[in-house]
Amino acid sequence: MLKDKNADVLLASAANKKKSKILQLILILALVLLVLVVTVFLFSGSSGGDRKIANNADMAPANQPNSDILSTRSTAPLTSQNSELDDLVRAYTDRIKPSLEELPDKTIFGKIAQERIKVLERLFEQAKIDKLKILEIRDEISKSEDLIHSYQGEVKLALERLEETFKTFDATAFERELSNLLSLAGNRQEVKAWSNNKAKVLEYFGYARSARRAKSELNLKVELDALKQIDRLGFGDSNLTNRINTLQNLVAEQTFAGHISSTRELISAGMFREANSEVQKASSIFPQRSQVKELTAQIKEELKKIAVADFIAIADEHGRQDDWRLAGRNYAQAMSIISSSKLAVEGYQLSQSILSFDVELNDIINRPLRLKSREVMEYARSLVSDSSVYVVYSPSLTLIRAKARGVLDQMARPREVWIESDGIAKIRVQGVGHIKPTGGKLISLLPGNYQFHAECKGRKAKLYDLTIPLSDKQLPIKVICGDVL
Repeated sequence: MLKDKNADVLLASAANKKKSKILQLILILALVLLVLVVTVFLFSGSSGGDRKIANNADMAPANQPNSDILSTRSTAPLTSQNSELDDLVRAYTDRIKPSLEELPDKTIFGKIAQERIKVLERLFEQAKIDKLKILEIRDEISKSEDLIHSYQGEVKLALERLEETFKTFDATAFERELSNLLSLAGNRQEVKAWSNNKAKVLEYFGYARSARRAKSELNLKVELDALKQIDRLGFGDSNLTNRINTLQNLVAEQTFAGHISSTRELISAGMFREANSEVQKASSIFPQRSQVKELTAQIKEELKKIAVADFIAIADEHGRQDDWRLAGRNYAQAMSIISSSKLAVEGYQLSQSILSFDVELNDIINRPLRLKSREVMEYARSLVSDSSVYVVYSPSLTLIRAKARGVLDQMARPREVWIESDGIAKIRVQGVGHIKPTGGKLISLLPGNYQFHAECKGRKAKLYDLTIPLSDKQLPIKVICGDVL
């Protein structure tokens, strides 16, 4: 379009130049005719004497000054022409020339402007001598003004085309029109502003097209995201703000409904952890909605069951590894979540029974001499008997039970002990019985701790402590009377 416009400017310039030449010829002919008319009038109006005077005058030397009338006639137009020339000089200097110089050199307008400046500068020089050049000056100034107006109109049209591409989000057309404007009017502030914001504008176009497409497809989320980006770039207005607010509400409802639907589907599939994640997302949007509260409570109960099952599974695995201490802890965790869980309760009781038998049977093994007591022996025997139910669950308990039973067997077998005495002392074995005075006697005692009392008349009672070990090795003990009273 700029090329066509430049052609129009050149054609108009040629037409004006031709018109100017015709006008100049008409003016010259008119002046010649006016001189002839004045001459005829002067000669026809004179008398004979006057003619003689006139003839005398005509005979005057060539260098004689003209009459006052001639002087006045020739001076007045000159003053008027000088004044007009001054006005034209001022108009050219103050307005025309600066405007022409502002036209970009690389454009057809700038090239024509430079030619106009050269022509006008030459005409102003010539007008100092030839006042008829004023007509050409006026014509050139008129052409210059037309050129300036044509340039301004072209810039205006280019800006309008650029703004139209901005409205239609046409990135290719925008870049083309902006490039055209930069070459046509790169120094103008509005063109610089467009150029400086080119990247932002192109980014805006992308989001605008995305928002428009999403709107037609009823994709509210994508449209909302695109509009937010447009607002971030600084291209928002009240309509965009209102649309964002509307979309935010619609998207919130849409997203909430999606999370609720997904939650229900996951619950139906037994995927309660995933369902809990979905309902939490719904809760972050509308935490007070009844659907959120109902589904959260339902999922919470199911998650409790899952947690209990997980703890029981862990506990069972520890039990299979014969680590009943850890198994008991996990069964206890399960009970803390659902106290009525049968599996958790039974598992916990089993673990505690095994641990309890382990402790008590080890105590028998570590302190066997306590079994000398009949009551302790009976209790130990009941422990060995009762623990038989649990050995199937614990290999370690099986070994401990076997050891304890061996200890019981050893404790049930008496050991022979040689008692040496002085034949005087009556020996009382505490908890067992008496031995008549003797020089020596072999007695049988179960392993354990014993106290021998030597009782002699007229003498102090003397005490002897004896421990019968589980081993068969037993040293003799000498029991005699005590000191004299």
